[in-house]
Amino acid sequence: DVDFTTGNIESNGALTINGSIQPGFKVFSAGDLKIGGSVMSASVTTEANAVIKGGITGKKSRITSNGDLDIKFIEQGVIEAGGLVVIRSQAYFSRIRSRSDIRCHPLSKIMGGSLIAAGYLNVGTVGTPKSEPSLLGAGIDPERLDLYETTQQELRTRQDELIQWLQMHGSGRSKKVRTMEAAIDETKLRLLTLNLIPGT
Repeated sequence: DVDFTTGNIESNGALTINGSIQPGFKVFSAGDLKIGGSVMSASVTTEANAVIKGGITGKKSRITSNGDLDIKFIEQGVIEAGGLVVIRSQAYFSRIRSRSDIRCHPLSKIMGGSLIAAGYLNVGTVGTPKSEPSLLGAGIDPERLDLYETTQQELRTRQDELIQWLQMHGSGRSKKVRTMEAAIDETKLRLLTLNLIPGT
């Protein structure tokens, strides 16, 4: 295991870890990475491909791979991959982004969270009548989507600030109001011109 005995691990080449990565620890590999156990509230980064035989659990779990990523399951974690993401069992309440494709086993289960692929997206069973919705996206640039969502939040914040200011100071056409309205218009324009299609 990667724990207090080993400390954090950095490798300039390929790396195999037979055990699990314990909470709070970090692993970096410049080459291909294979983890025989699980990742529990830990950070894993590889500049190549990665295979994680066990599960990925915990809100603080973050897996970053420049290449392909093959996992058994993920619960409440974050994945960012440059290549293909393969999910063999389940993805519960997790944030998964791929600049290529996401391929889930036909019998896999997706619950909550989001799966966004720049290429295609294959899933098994998604949600239940009582579960929170999942956000699924194919043919969408993950980084541009993140920017879109951030800009949406910025627009909501600016609109709320304008409403609060008008409630406190009245509806006069002051310089402050004109400045706030101009900022809202500029934010709306950025939303309208943001293209989410990869390669465009």
